[in-house]
Amino acid sequence: MKVLVYPFDSNPYQKLLYSPMEDKGVKIKYLNKVVLPIPTEIRFFSNYPLIFLYRLLGFKIFHLHWPAFNFPFRSRYKERISYYNSLIFLRLIKLLGFKLVWTIHNIVPHESQTGDDKTITREILNLSDANIAHSHQTLEDLRKLKFKTKNSYIIQHGNFIGYYPNNISRQKARKELGLAEDEIVFLFTGKIRLYKGLGNFLREFDKLNIKKTKIIIAGKTEDDITKREIEKYNKNKKIIIHDEYIKDEDFQVYMNASDICVYPFKKITTSGSIMLGLSFGKPVLYRNIGGLKELPKKIGFSYENDSELGGTIIESIKKARDLKEYSKNALKYARYMSWDKIARKTLKIYKKLEKMK
Repeated sequence: MKVLVYPFDSNPYQKLLYSPMEDKGVKIKYLNKVVLPIPTEIRFFSNYPLIFLYRLLGFKIFHLHWPAFNFPFRSRYKERISYYNSLIFLRLIKLLGFKLVWTIHNIVPHESQTGDDKTITREILNLSDANIAHSHQTLEDLRKLKFKTKNSYIIQHGNFIGYYPNNISRQKARKELGLAEDEIVFLFTGKIRLYKGLGNFLREFDKLNIKKTKIIIAGKTEDDITKREIEKYNKNKKIIIHDEYIKDEDFQVYMNASDICVYPFKKITTSGSIMLGLSFGKPVLYRNIGGLKELPKKIGFSYENDSELGGTIIESIKKARDLKEYSKNALKYARYMSWDKIARKTLKIYKKLEKMK
């Protein structure tokens, strides 16, 4: 079996999903992983001849993860060109006889790509032969928007246990970051983008001013609005900011030094970052939206809207003595989401499609 994947992403999700399949002899290729020694603008269009080539080489399954058909350079017409490129590319996939699989990581991209991302979502759903959602809530949200959900399957997001180093002790990790043993430490990590709602959390945390609590922000800020929100709290000694990309080997320092990982998203379909926290056995504090609604209750602390956030922070601090139990539950849940199981379910869909005419 040969599967063409688009787009390639540095996120470990794809590597963890496809490694068990490759062990079983499935050939996986990424359409955009070949880096040609030509200008970016021209390289963008090289996907078209490459898709013809892979089809001729016997690739029949096209697995789309993120609809990344937008132009990679500045132009006053960027959104319109990206929109038409998306439509042409999707229809070409079907015209060439590929079976199209879409994993719905996001119902629409977090940041606008085409100016009409909902129409592109609708087009993908109309053309796809199989859709993979990480939660029942995702399909429910699609139906609310009047999108088709035919040929859809629920396959949960896998864990990150064993992918990142995890051998540093809490004591050593805290020493490296200059944290006291008796402090309750919240952690916000990963790419810092507007939709993740960090500004809301910082505002509530700053208001509370509770002794022996800190929050660490570990990740690169990727938009100016969030950067300005964070800079407001530079003088607050309870808020420690590491505005930089975190190396894989350094995740364990931040994770093992913290007590609770926070995910105050404004909008979300599925969160790989929350699974990262759970994979380190960390209780999570999160807004109860999207696929997060299906998380078990005893792995952390959830709230429905911003007016409840301050109270949820206080609740998590009051239950500090129970965090070991929450931690145990978090790790147990993460272990259940094994990639071998997920890969088998995904491969079953591929095989079903391959038999179709």
